Amino acid sequence: MPRIRTRTYPEGGSVSTWMPPREAAARLEQLGESTGELTDDQRTEMAELEQWRAKFMEQARSGNASASERIDNRRIGYREPSEGSRPLQETGSGQDRARRLIDTRFRDGALADYAAERAASLLTDSTAGTESLAARYIEAAGDPAYERAFLKMCANPTRGHMLWTGEEQEAYGRAESLRTAMSEGVGLGAAMVPLVLDPSINLSSAGSNNPLRRISRNVVTVSNEWQGVTSAGATAEWKAEGAQAADGSPAVAAAPIPVYLADVDAIFSYELAMDAAGFLGELSRVLEDAIGLLTNAAFTLGVGTTQPSGVVPNATQLAQSPTGAFAAAHVFQVQNALPPRFSANAQWCGNIAVSNAISQMVTANGSLMFPEIRPDPQRLAGKPWNELSDMTADMATAGRQYLLYGDFQQFVIVDRLPNYFQLLPGFGANGRPTAQHHGFLIFRAGSDVLVPNALRVLVKA
Repeated sequence: MPRIRTRTYPEGGSVSTWMPPREAAARLEQLGESTGELTDDQRTEMAELEQWRAKFMEQARSGNASASERIDNRRIGYREPSEGSRPLQETGSGQDRARRLIDTRFRDGALADYAAERAASLLTDSTAGTESLAARYIEAAGDPAYERAFLKMCANPTRGHMLWTGEEQEAYGRAESLRTAMSEGVGLGAAMVPLVLDPSINLSSAGSNNPLRRISRNVVTVSNEWQGVTSAGATAEWKAEGAQAADGSPAVAAAPIPVYLADVDAIFSYELAMDAAGFLGELSRVLEDAIGLLTNAAFTLGVGTTQPSGVVPNATQLAQSPTGAFAAAHVFQVQNALPPRFSANAQWCGNIAVSNAISQMVTANGSLMFPEIRPDPQRLAGKPWNELSDMTADMATAGRQYLLYGDFQQFVIVDRLPNYFQLLPGFGANGRPTAQHHGFLIFRAGSDVLVPNALRVLVKA
């Protein structure tokens, strides 16, 4: 960061914080174009900015412009906060500070839009008992100082901590304190994954063709289960004047969704790990792909004992009628079976083999029965079609569940944060080192159907 920004509080004390490069350049331009007389504070600020720009230009001329981001701010007037002062990031509530941090990391490009949205949903979806932990997690894992400490530790697992600055050491200490508060027992040496590298935050619909994260309801939690509720809805009525109202109370039931432990073990050489920043970006993508493949299969077909409960086995089963080969009548059978209240948001899911079979269905005069399933985006009987490669392509064997339809907002995917990462040494069968590391990631996820009646799956009779 290029320079410092000072804030003085009415009750006394002041604090200096880092100003991003783009903001510093804009501020320098603003002060230079000012038509009025500058105050003493403004002149001091302008002098600091000019000093930063001179250093920036000097490094740019030397062909090392990227190093401008690593200028030691203490050499251009940084001073430690005076006693009794409060850090700028500690003003406001924990929720407010966490939201500001998410916004800052989004604006500086560290978080993609969907990742920032998922991080923010952790705050909005938290219960009264976990909202404080959620905010603390965002602040600790999203702190750029913690990210730098994590990178140094990954570059040198044995001595990386000796290279930490005071700011980085404090950030790592806050993350460890949070782990204690969350009663995490993941073992010595495992570190919380920084927010901008966490696969559960940055995971998109990559890997297998599985649209469930896109079309379903996604939530994040800091507890061991997500607390949901189900209800068939309240009952309304037309009432005559003076008549007693009927009891329209809805039947509400708890629907907790537990999260299950999983891990990824990525093996890589010491040489590859030497480029810590670039390597971790690539490693994060590899881990995201591995997590996506594992969780997508569970979200689709999971049995719910040692893994998430999948959408297919927990949707309402619909026996194919009439029996025989898959035909156009079965498409309409599934669609007609869905209750009207879930029809507005309904979508289709199936293997590409199923969509190919549907695209070949023709009428008696040879016209395509469902021509809309061929273009992109695909539709079927007026509703969106999604290719779900984890569903079966077998439409001939009895008992196969091969066509899924319904309101996927009633299917909930839960990601549990934080995740933890540890570098472990690699040893051969005889116990000698292999000059390799094991990047070991621990994560947790869950899923389940809240309202089985909102989804129908066709079963081969």
